[in-house]
Amino acid sequence: MSKIKVLVLPSDRTGVSKFRSVEPHMKLQELYNEEFHVDIVTAGTMDFSWDDSSYLKKYDIIHFHRTLPKVINGQLRHVYLDEMYDVLNKIHALGIITIMDLDDYWEPSKEHPAYQMIINDKLPQKIKENIKKVNYVTTTTPIFAKEISKLNNKVLVLP
Repeated sequence: MSKIKVLVLPSDRTGVSKFRSVEPHMKLQELYNEEFHVDIVTAGTMDFSWDDSSYLKKYDIIHFHRTLPKVINGQLRHVYLDEMYDVLNKIHALGIITIMDLDDYWEPSKEHPAYQMIINDKLPQKIKENIKKVNYVTTTTPIFAKEISKLNNKVLVLP
């Protein structure tokens, strides 16, 4: 039996990414080493492009937080929505399963410190479209899973 190969793309190795992406996947490989191989790629180590099908075909699953990343001038950036469709279509055409982790509601209140930036970047719309497009979504609570399931019914709670 061949191992399931997982590419994890956290936005960083601290904060949310540490607890939602990095640590769970390190534990997955530790506990189920015979079944899974996990690669965790962050901005400083991301050395592929989404056009590199030979690289992507090494994986069965791609797990990411909110939106797919890419590196621009050495900085990790979110793929813009029009690119996201192309990238997700390419990934799905290769037979790769996509899992998006989401721990925060996509519509911030006006009191949110980054409210104006989030609205200007149209992040809520991007996140909602990403939810619809991915194969699965992981999230933090059953209450939030119910809200997400309005856009994608394949939601799993990872407390």
